[in-house]
Amino acid sequence: GVGLSSMWFSLSEQQPLEQASSILNFYTSNVNKPAVWIDNLESETAQKDPHQGLKVHLDSYVTKEPGGSYEAWVELWLTEEGSDQELKMIVLDETFYAEKSIHRIIWNERNYADGINIDDKNPQRAYVPTPSTQDD
Repeated sequence: GVGLSSMWFSLSEQQPLEQASSILNFYTSNVNKPAVWIDNLESETAQKDPHQGLKVHLDSYVTKEPGGSYEAWVELWLTEEGSDQELKMIVLDETFYAEKSIHRIIWNERNYADGINIDDKNPQRAYVPTPSTQDD
């Protein structure tokens, strides 16, 4: 009787142990693989904010060029995005200065987030006004 009951006891405990072992094996075998959930999170973020790539590019630019200009950043972005690659000089037209220009908006938001005061006489980076608010 004792042998049979101890055998039954060990069999009844084996299932949770096998489940735990299976879970542990899953995590240890996948530990060095790219985390799918991180990719999914990044994808969700990009879907929620379609301008995330542009913001990341600006973050990189102001890290390398803290006093850089709006025009230099947009030119760099256009070049890296493959637009105007054959042009020796990129000309920013009025669409980059329009009130609803996403580049202008993101640039000014970044300046604000960095604590740059719009009224500073010599700011680290200049805000980009809309054509209707520029001084003549």
